[in-house]
Amino acid sequence: LMVEPRRQTGIGVAAGIGAGLCLGSGGIALRLVESADGWQILTVRGAALAATIFLWLGFHCRTRALWAVVALGARGATAAFAIGITAILYVFAILNTTVANTVVILSLSPLITATLAWLMLGEKVATTTLGSIAVAILGVANMFMDSLGGGGSLGLLIALGAAIRFAIFVVTLRAGRDIDLVPAIDLSGLVTLSVAAVMAPDLDYSRNDLGI
Repeated sequence: LMVEPRRQTGIGVAAGIGAGLCLGSGGIALRLVESADGWQILTVRGAALAATIFLWLGFHCRTRALWAVVALGARGATAAFAIGITAILYVFAILNTTVANTVVILSLSPLITATLAWLMLGEKVATTTLGSIAVAILGVANMFMDSLGGGGSLGLLIALGAAIRFAIFVVTLRAGRDIDLVPAIDLSGLVTLSVAAVMAPDLDYSRNDLGI
């Protein structure tokens, strides 16, 4: 009984590290795109995400895959919308500022999440976390000041919006621990796809861009 929580925490930490590596490498991959614009990139990303998670649901839930999506309810829909919009903001942040700036701004998500969890869920915020939030705010403010002259503030603002949206997603996950919210990731791909497909000028991709 004492080992299980430690094992669960270890899985969570490993997943968090893996997510960070994917997030950073995804930004580098976007830099290698030759001609596709942001909406074209998001159309493929949204479709691929929705299809991949739905296949996983089919394997995991068998004939109950569609029911798992329907059973999400309002919290699941909120989570799906939040992460779907986050994906859009992430891509346009990368396209409007450096990968490093985007990832640094996104690293504020845990701090924003802690604040929202305190306000919405009543979770306690440690003194060290409050100190980290204060330091992070000062650092981000300094980044914005440095970018004003170079026109990079738009990308920082978009990245900040992505960080806030992602924090909303995480808090929704915490509030909905009694239901399986993995199907919300599938819906988020459809949210991204539905917006991007309307905005994309066309679906003509080079082999290089489609591969990336």
